[in-house]
Amino acid sequence: MKTYYSFFKALILFICFAYNSILIAQNESIKLNDNHSALAYKAADSLYNNRNYVDSEKKLHSLIKTTDTKNQADILYKSYKLLGLINSSSQKLDSSSYYFKTSLEFLERSSETELEKKNISGFTKNNIALNMFNTGKTEKSIETLNDAIFELYEFISETKDKDKKNSATKKRLACIDNLAGFYRGVGENQRAIDLLTYSYEQKQKILPKDDSGLVISRLLLGHIHLIARNYNQAGAFVDKGIEYIDKIPFAKSYAYLVRASIYENIGDLDSAKRFYEMCEAVYRENFDGKYSRAFLDGLVEM
Repeated sequence: MKTYYSFFKALILFICFAYNSILIAQNESIKLNDNHSALAYKAADSLYNNRNYVDSEKKLHSLIKTTDTKNQADILYKSYKLLGLINSSSQKLDSSSYYFKTSLEFLERSSETELEKKNISGFTKNNIALNMFNTGKTEKSIETLNDAIFELYEFISETKDKDKKNSATKKRLACIDNLAGFYRGVGENQRAIDLLTYSYEQKQKILPKDDSGLVISRLLLGHIHLIARNYNQAGAFVDKGIEYIDKIPFAKSYAYLVRASIYENIGDLDSAKRFYEMCEAVYRENFDGKYSRAFLDGLVEM
């Protein structure tokens, strides 16, 4: 099983980054006046959504050079935030953090209400915390993410807008999932289990049972219970996640991977081999028969 175990560890590194990137990409709808800068920003945003990161980044840098830093803070905080997302997607995490932090500086000078600033700042700080954790700044990442969770809590408590309250609630629970991942990364498994269990219970109150957020929670709970050697609980959560895995195809390989490792740990090697092979097949299919650079970098580090 050594080959599959190395594959397991490398893919976990990639999946964690991919999952975090998807969380990061949850962005507010953009409402800007149709002036030249706004149109340029919308074009860059469209390129980003189509995964044309290179041209999107070029357009944003050009936009920033021609934008008045004193009078167009709204455009600038959005532009720098998008640059943060692009650099995160490209795994340029230090650059990503720089852009996110610059975005927060312009956000403070923007026309957004003080309440809305908490909503935007909260999830931007989540992105910064993810970058910190993935570059080894564990203590600071936990502190920053706790700040993010508190800001989102304040927004949820004060806003009268039901749609924004619901969106911010989902974001806050995603932040809590990430915080659990941070604690898992430093070996505090019980704290991670407590956080993921709380998040899962809250999601069950507001989300349909087949929602992707709940599927992710089940897989994360299965993973942490696997690490804690609670194999029966791990298997139950992962099996429940796999029931609705078609809702989030990107997570199929992760689900099969965790299930395979559970089987391996309880000595069912035939089932483990079958799920490892399913995992690899799905992964290769998703990447056109190739491993991504993120995956290969992770494999080299083993």
